[in-house]
Amino acid sequence: EHIETPWGSVTRYGPGLTVYDEGTLMGLVRTTWRQQQKGPRLAHRLEAVSNVADLEKLDKERLAYLLENVTSVTGSATYYEICRSIGRDVGGKSLKATRDSVKRISKQTLEIYQKNSDKFTIAQILYVMGDECSGGFVGEEAGVTVMFPPGMVQMMQVYTQINLSIWRELNDTGKSVYKFVNSHDWSARDKYEIYIDKL
Repeated sequence: EHIETPWGSVTRYGPGLTVYDEGTLMGLVRTTWRQQQKGPRLAHRLEAVSNVADLEKLDKERLAYLLENVTSVTGSATYYEICRSIGRDVGGKSLKATRDSVKRISKQTLEIYQKNSDKFTIAQILYVMGDECSGGFVGEEAGVTVMFPPGMVQMMQVYTQINLSIWRELNDTGKSVYKFVNSHDWSARDKYEIYIDKL
């Protein structure tokens, strides 16, 4: 899926995502962002170098960039906690659907292009570090451990603010409109125009 924006473009690779998956992502952020880990960027950019010889070939500026301290976020939560945090049903079917949703989100790769810097960024939304289910059964004790890599942490810091009590009351279309409205600066205008298919 390719989306053009005024500042560049985003190409998404992976299975299709829905508003349901967005809710799961919100639930993951609410329940797993309990600790932050600082570490070398190199640990999250292993695709940049394949061995020590490659490291030695990098110029000092590039190496300094790779080793710059960044923050990643890891945490664990049960699927029950994720559902509860966003007001989703906590029955067995919902827990399984939420687990499937986490898997879909973890398979996403975003290629982000910024016109002003002529730069491409490749980002994963999250990595599943562990998934615990008893014999494949998704009960209340079943849970997941995830890591949000540095690029995603940076994007999340400017993510559109959503009032969960309002969001919970809306259907999928309403949630999309609500997100669109909240993601724009209304201080200098009283209306926005957007094509319905884009919305």
